[in-house]
Amino acid sequence: MGPSRRSPRRGTALTFLDQSDALARCVRCGLCLPHCPTFRISGDEAESPRGRIVLAQGLLDGMVAADASFVAHMDGCLHCGACESVCPAGVPFTGIMDAVRGEVPAATWPSRALRWSIRHPRLLALASRFGRIIGRLQGGTPGTGGGALRRALRLTRLLGHPARPRGSAPAPGGRVALFTGCLDPHLHASAVTDAAWVIRALGYQLVVPPTQVCCGGLHQHAGDAAVATELRAANDAVFAAAAVDAVVFLSSGCGMTLMHGDDELAAKCREICSWVDEVLAHEDRHLAPVPGPVALHRPCTARNMLPDPGGVARMLGRLPGLRVLEVDAAAGCCGAAGSYMIDQGERADRLGALAAAALPGGAEPITSNLGCALQLAIHSGRAQALRHPISLLRAALEDGGSID
Repeated sequence: MGPSRRSPRRGTALTFLDQSDALARCVRCGLCLPHCPTFRISGDEAESPRGRIVLAQGLLDGMVAADASFVAHMDGCLHCGACESVCPAGVPFTGIMDAVRGEVPAATWPSRALRWSIRHPRLLALASRFGRIIGRLQGGTPGTGGGALRRALRLTRLLGHPARPRGSAPAPGGRVALFTGCLDPHLHASAVTDAAWVIRALGYQLVVPPTQVCCGGLHQHAGDAAVATELRAANDAVFAAAAVDAVVFLSSGCGMTLMHGDDELAAKCREICSWVDEVLAHEDRHLAPVPGPVALHRPCTARNMLPDPGGVARMLGRLPGLRVLEVDAAAGCCGAAGSYMIDQGERADRLGALAAAALPGGAEPITSNLGCALQLAIHSGRAQALRHPISLLRAALEDGGSID
């Protein structure tokens, strides 16, 4: 059963009306079509960036109704940014989608519950315990298919004991804050722990503000701009008070949200591998050989939206003996896309299967985004999320005897 017919919400029209100039920038050239994941699997013009812009313009002009079909096409967008990266007119497509969804929000209740719960750490801790119980009872590898609730419960089986890294004493390198986000400590605990270890090992004081909150990305892309702005302001205040030299993040999805702003937080944010690469470029560190090969999956957010998309590959290139195979970018988005893997299960499963099939055989797949780590794990038959590249650096530093 599809979403019910609805009208634009009152009180939010100004946000959408402000998109008129952005919509007009699209010249309908179609260069975005082969890069759009949903157009690729459907062949439907309405499932392309160009088609969605035509529909949004129609809504703005009063020529198109915000009915179930309209909402379904808008909700189908993954916010992967692939269209923006190739658009000759510079159409800010993801911003347009945020505004449209602010007018006609339509998401499954499990994803709405997720967005609500990530604002309450105690609820996440409870869900983590619940997930571990389900995992022990059911065992095996989480499967695919099913409704939104079943998909949400499937993800809880990947929950583990949350990572709770603590800050360290002053160090000569300076003060570096680790943005842990809301879900990374629960779903990618090893990456959080390894990142904290690496920061200390490189001679920096680790700062982990306990009052940091979700980046707000899930809320922003679901059209809940008010909550996203609230979370953004809270994080900006928290990290400003921490008086750090840099704020490093693990998941490129969080980083995309944190770095797109005009506040102090955006100016200080760095993807952790890019930051590490810069540190290693100015230091003589003994790094032990790392067994390989590994298959580097580059998330859409890292490839299309971060200012330094090559930071992860450069850092991995410094690890002795490591052979890095790049996963073919033509495979497209893996279908994780925040809560997309809950809301749009059938399409997410199709995209996940295509992305998993593109992983080179005989190489350990790694990725720098939490959602991708989970989606690719599920569709490649793994019981645990894919490792983050920072974990390989920890192994090289640890075996190289970098710290006591």
